[in-house]
Order: sequence, then C-alpha cells, then structure tokens
Amino acid sequence: LASAKQVFIQSEPLPCVAQQPERFEVPISFQQTNHPVPVMYSLNTEFQLSNSLKMFLLDPTTEGMENEDWNFNGAFSKGQKLYGRVLWNPKQDLKTAYT
Repeated sequence: LASAKQVFIQSEPLPCVAQQPERFEVPISFQQTNHPVPVMYSLNTEFQLSNSLKMFLLDPTTEGMENEDWNFNGAFSKGQKLYGRVLWNPKQDLKTAYT
C-alpha cells in the first residue's frame, strides 16, 4: 500500500450523532473501451476505520502489518472517536494527484 503523503493533525472531534444503520446502493457504471484497461488501474483500494489512534498512526506498509490487524468484528460506541483512511496500491500511486 502507498505511504502517506498527508500529515495527520489531531484536533477537536467532529460532532457525530449515532444513527440506525442504513443500506444504500452506489450507482457505478463502467464503459468498456477498445483497448483493455490494464489491471494496475483497477479500483484496488482499502478503507480502514478504527477507534484506536495508535493503530491509525501506524504505517500500514511496515513489516508485519497485515489486514487482519485492522479487522474489527463489532460495533463502534456512541461518542467514540473514529479514525479512517483510504489506501491504494502503490502501482496506482499518482504521486501529487492526492495532495
């Protein structure tokens, strides 16, 4: 996964009001071109959500850091601080496009 280019600055938490879970569909459409799109341009991303600042600040590209370390089997509590990030495959890194 690509290394972080943006520095995390801890500030006051954003107000968040717990709601009932809601299911929704995201309309996505794809158009096939004459030339196949290389695999390196697929949507190979991961979204990580954690309630641990320590886990959030860890570099996900370090040795020994596996997806299992981020797997959370449960629910977040009302009023709990959450930290999230989107990671993409380094082969897809567009460098300055994300800054």
